Amino acid sequence: MLEGSLMYSKETLAGILLSNATLQIQANKDTAYSLGYSLKIKLVLRGRPEYLEAVHRSLLQQHINSNIRLVESKNRPKPILYISRIEDLIKTQILLPRNIPCNKFDRSVFERLIEMLYNKEHLTLKGLDEIIKIKEAL
Repeated sequence: MLEGSLMYSKETLAGILLSNATLQIQANKDTAYSLGYSLKIKLVLRGRPEYLEAVHRSLLQQHINSNIRLVESKNRPKPILYISRIEDLIKTQILLPRNIPCNKFDRSVFERLIEMLYNKEHLTLKGLDEIIKIKEAL
């Protein structure tokens, strides 16, 4: 098998996400939004570019879109893969087996955030407050 075509099985992909993915919540002031904040919730995976490419292709096989950046930021010039669209986070939640614990993020928090996004609770002041409390606890 060519290294450029490496892909992981559904079970291996779930294991990679359960053991290595982290949950990121970003709340930024933005006057364009009615509450004055924009929220970004992501599942993030870091590693070598070849590894992230293989994970990316494997996610696409499961109809989950992800993005790869070869340089995360000026302060962290390393590759990163992230899943951020609500539809893709929901598909990721379904992919992960319920009976196996996550290593780097709390599954109940992840599921609550997805529920809030899906129900558009994040667009209310109460929802924004809850998400900010979750972010502070991470």
